[in-house]
Amino acid sequence: MKKQKSSRAPAHKATDTPKYVMGIFPKTEQAWISLADDLIAWAHLETSFAIEDFPLSRLYSPHKFYKWMKHNEYFADALEFARYMIGSRRERAARERRVDSSIILKTMPLYNYEFKELMMEKINKHHESQQPKIITVILPQVEDTGVVPIKKTAIHEIAVTK
Repeated sequence: MKKQKSSRAPAHKATDTPKYVMGIFPKTEQAWISLADDLIAWAHLETSFAIEDFPLSRLYSPHKFYKWMKHNEYFADALEFARYMIGSRRERAARERRVDSSIILKTMPLYNYEFKELMMEKINKHHESQQPKIITVILPQVEDTGVVPIKKTAIHEIAVTK
């Protein structure tokens, strides 16, 4: 009786090299440079429209792929360049009405840091303008009738929003 081959991929052996999904963490400077150069070449392709597609095509977790920026400056620069290039392509497609501009606008902070800072400033100004303002109201003295004791002066603070 013949054994059938399993369709499952073999399990990774435990090593000191961190493995991310099936992609391997670059170990040498040359591996970092090669990965960064591949990313830049990929970003130049007109079909590159979402930055997550590159790590996914290499079997890397996008979340962990972005964390790699702190391990190599050249790779970090390449990733930043790729984000801006893809962001520019996405913005152009929205202006030309080839894609839904509302989706592009919502995801633009992922691709352009200046746009992200501008949006954060607008959000912070909006939150500041929505803070309640305290107004102090001083009521005039009222004569005490003896039936119900009344404070001679009442000071109330009222929170008012625009």
